Amino acid sequence: MPKTPKEKIGSIVATPDLATYCPDLATWPASWCGEERDVIPGEQIVAVFTPFLLTLLAQGLTRKTRNLHRDNLWLLGGEIIRDINDTPKLRKRPVGELIREAIANDEGPLIHGGFSEQEQRSFDSTCTKLNRFLATHAHTNLKSAMANIALVFVYWLFRVIPISTAVGKRKRVRPKAPTWGAVGKSRTA
Repeated sequence: MPKTPKEKIGSIVATPDLATYCPDLATWPASWCGEERDVIPGEQIVAVFTPFLLTLLAQGLTRKTRNLHRDNLWLLGGEIIRDINDTPKLRKRPVGELIREAIANDEGPLIHGGFSEQEQRSFDSTCTKLNRFLATHAHTNLKSAMANIALVFVYWLFRVIPISTAVGKRKRVRPKAPTWGAVGKSRTA
């Protein structure tokens, strides 16, 4: 039986990996940071977003829709980091809790920067999907969250530092033969 166009699209969409779908994911924390100390919460935000991004890939959405959700997640991360900078006591709270608070009631925070109502609705739609995803995956324990952070770090490490630099090339250095006496004198045994 030949595949229908929808089945073909689903099989094509399932094949790309996260690096293809979101090649700059490792740079998101640096793009959000206002201060150096914002990088760590940014990496934790990416660790929470990563399983959701993988789920979006598996759902068979069109490229335009997936890219829209991806871009909206980037905006959400930036808004959360902005909130952390505006309210310093938020730094002490777990990032997962800040994300759930930001997307509570199935809508996201108001986007700074004069976005249109249509863009805000799109952003709220992504926040709704993320909120439902987090609610259904609430059983995810700390161990898997830490594994996600480790994966993001390893991904970042090998994207930023070339493998030859990371591994390091050792040179064998032979010790020089000792010199005996002054220059021009022969060595006697």
